[in-house]
Amino acid sequence: MPNSVTMHPFIEQFCQWIKDTKSDSTSYSYDIWILRFWLYIKKLGMEQKFPDLPRGVFENYVQMLSKNRKPRTVKTYFAVVSTLYDYLIRMELVIKNPTVGIQLPRAKQPLPRILTEVQINRVIEIPERQWLGSDCPRKRYNGLHDFALLQVLYSTACRIHEAINLTFANYVHRPADEPGDAPMVGLQITGKGGKERIVPLTTVAVGALGDWIRKRSGTSEFIFTDFNGFHPLTTNFLDRQQYYRRVYKRVRRYLDQAGITGHGAFHRFRHTCATQLYQRGVSLLIIKDLLGHENISTTTKYVNISAKEVMMECLANHPHTVSRNEQFARKTCYRPYNDRENTPQNEVNGWIQGNLFDGL
Repeated sequence: MPNSVTMHPFIEQFCQWIKDTKSDSTSYSYDIWILRFWLYIKKLGMEQKFPDLPRGVFENYVQMLSKNRKPRTVKTYFAVVSTLYDYLIRMELVIKNPTVGIQLPRAKQPLPRILTEVQINRVIEIPERQWLGSDCPRKRYNGLHDFALLQVLYSTACRIHEAINLTFANYVHRPADEPGDAPMVGLQITGKGGKERIVPLTTVAVGALGDWIRKRSGTSEFIFTDFNGFHPLTTNFLDRQQYYRRVYKRVRRYLDQAGITGHGAFHRFRHTCATQLYQRGVSLLIIKDLLGHENISTTTKYVNISAKEVMMECLANHPHTVSRNEQFARKTCYRPYNDRENTPQNEVNGWIQGNLFDGL
């Protein structure tokens, strides 16, 4: 929380509770969002009335946020205010939560953005070529770092903050249960809410991670560190945030060079890994544990992606599927069924994509 801003003691108490019970990244985000709400109250000149604010203050706050933010962002910002009042109720500092029943903008639930195997390989090869072919020591170092990081993200489907917080103590090596079996190599991940899980590493990821560890700079306890060995990544949260932003820019550049547009960078590897595992017959329960989801309903979004592909394939090959031109012809005159058997397959696929799946 910025030292130059003095807030109500109740809010200061709430921020301290968040800091004691949540992760560093969550606490940092809550500080920013609750500060935004407090500055809004001060702008209205109603800081003296807090926490007994009229309902109209919260409704106007939602309207103000909705002017230049997406519905999901508005819901996130307002959820912090609701959590604040829930905390004040538990502490018996207020009687009721005035945010209950406030109308929020409806947010769409977009399907995860996934990459094909060709696209994944194309992206990961870019830092690998940089590592092997560049004459600049910094570029070689960053290429080796990014190649190992992307291999870990794609192999384990972990979140980016889970990956950059990995230490050598998280490395797991278990001997084979039976003679002839390969030993299990993985990582112990600490996810949201401090929940721990063990995720496997593929042989390619193990090799990339081994190359990185042998050549990395510094003596930091963290596996992934910055170029300057004299100032390795520390346990300070803001240092990790700066490090995250630098890596994000590089990975976003790799995606652009591979011809992959759109928002997002790190999470695409997580979505792609989960979707490809499901398409190869891996149980949703196993994918749920791999991703660290608390509820399996969160994991079912990967079923929706595969379901779309199943529908495309079935409709494209069903004998009663008609093309765009045939649809118009049906409105004007009757065409015999046999005439539709000669419809070009690519025209059928184009009609299905254009009419049924645009915008999904």
